[in-house]
Amino acid sequence: MNDFLELMGIPPIAISLFVVTLAVTGLSFSAIPAHSEDKTVQVSGYIYNCREGLFGRKKAGHGHKADHSEWITIHGLMQQDGIISAQKESILQEAGVKCRDNIKAKKRVFGDECQLISGDMGWGIEYASSFNVRAGEYMFFAIRFNDGSRKLCVSSNGFENASVINNPAASGFLRKLSRSSDSAIFEYEYHPGNGWGYEVKKYTLDLSNPERPEFSVIDSWIQRR
Repeated sequence: MNDFLELMGIPPIAISLFVVTLAVTGLSFSAIPAHSEDKTVQVSGYIYNCREGLFGRKKAGHGHKADHSEWITIHGLMQQDGIISAQKESILQEAGVKCRDNIKAKKRVFGDECQLISGDMGWGIEYASSFNVRAGEYMFFAIRFNDGSRKLCVSSNGFENASVINNPAASGFLRKLSRSSDSAIFEYEYHPGNGWGYEVKKYTLDLSNPERPEFSVIDSWIQRR
């Protein structure tokens, strides 16, 4: 960045002030993926993507930095870290204040085949995780429709040119997506509907070969009240 600014004729002292300002405000351009429209801020120790309204799963602390290679909703964060409603409202309020002047583009919208579309009617990102296999970087993400159904998608170009991962379950009611450590293996739960008394299945999805996803059922149980 410094070399670019010098080429633009900006004095070194101004460059230094600019870099310090970025550090103080906590702004970052390394989001999902690294597009300037996906500006991120620090919110309560988490990285927050202003455009998509998603949080990096791991917050800063205990000698490590906040991680933004895996993105989840505020509801996922509540389940993961035991955040209560009052904390949720405080976190969202902080995010709103910090992002007020930093949202440069509308949320991404997808069609039924995981393709980016224009307009406001479609599927929105609910989960995203970048991973590296076969000497390449891929994006695995889940999109959600208004009725609560979800589709799984994968792309080798951020969110561009993505393809649907055909889920072996009969419908698209998926929840609790997560990545197994620093790998290309993901876990999620499938359920046929809301309420209780139905069977829940826990799947692993192996994307070591993104062109040939492999599913396995690793657990199942009956949903109780």
